Amino acid sequence: MNKQVFLLAVLLAVFVRCEEPPLASGVAGGCRWAFSGAPRSPTLTISGAGAIPDYAHPLMHGDRLAPWHAHRRRIKTVIIGDSVTAIGDWAFYDCRRLTAVSVGRSVARIGGSSFAYCRGLTSLSLGVSVAAIGPDAFRACGSLTAVRLPASVRALSHYAFSDCRNLTAIRVDEGNPAYSSDGGVVFNKDRTTLVVYPAGKTGDYAIPSSVTAIGWSAFAGCRGLTAVTIPDSVRFIGDFAFHQCLGLTTVVNHSPAPQFIEGRAVFSFVDTDVCTLQVPSGAVEAYRKASGWQDFKTIAGL
Repeated sequence: MNKQVFLLAVLLAVFVRCEEPPLASGVAGGCRWAFSGAPRSPTLTISGAGAIPDYAHPLMHGDRLAPWHAHRRRIKTVIIGDSVTAIGDWAFYDCRRLTAVSVGRSVARIGGSSFAYCRGLTSLSLGVSVAAIGPDAFRACGSLTAVRLPASVRALSHYAFSDCRNLTAIRVDEGNPAYSSDGGVVFNKDRTTLVVYPAGKTGDYAIPSSVTAIGWSAFAGCRGLTAVTIPDSVRFIGDFAFHQCLGLTTVVNHSPAPQFIEGRAVFSFVDTDVCTLQVPSGAVEAYRKASGWQDFKTIAGL
């Protein structure tokens, strides 16, 4: 009899554990959230219809933090329900233990810095309705190695995947009308603008001859990039294009005339005293006088 009572008590304890209520829950805009502190996989689930509101950086606006901010160092999984329509700015900022994110099928916008500094993130599943990914959305997600952008994405903001130091491939769905990818590098649809070069790629890279423009911050944070070849088809280079390419030692530029450079930070934090610029032999003097290019200590003819 005592044995039966004991077994019944064990079963009841297991049942109670399975039905254990979330550690914390509440409302966020038109959504509801619940944090379950299961030891192996603490999970934050966002449900309901509507948008997760915009929040703010904790050091700048401490009164505008996501309601789950106090649990951010424990969350390992985030599940965004299929009726949620948007993820606000800074929503999951600095969830350092976060490893997996599943974005529901109705989410159209992923806000700026929404998952920035989620350093443990390895698995990212984007829903089929994501149209806009904000600036710095996944900045410094250092464990990401590959990302797939759905056909729905129309706007990929600057620095969306910057400083993701192990990210080597961003692949775009072939049905996407705005973007395409080749070798894990993101271009516009007709491949005339290079949009994002993944920060985890290493070695040298030759920009395709179809490219006429290098986008704003396109190579930013690519610390392992050692050499880049720019074809003579390129006519425009956006600001911060090679920002913090700390390993860059050689730039080969085939344009017979210096390209238009937007701003003064195209090669910011590149050691232009060490990095060599190679240009057509007849254009050396023009580059030595051109804004942005004149910063290179060594400009040699090809």
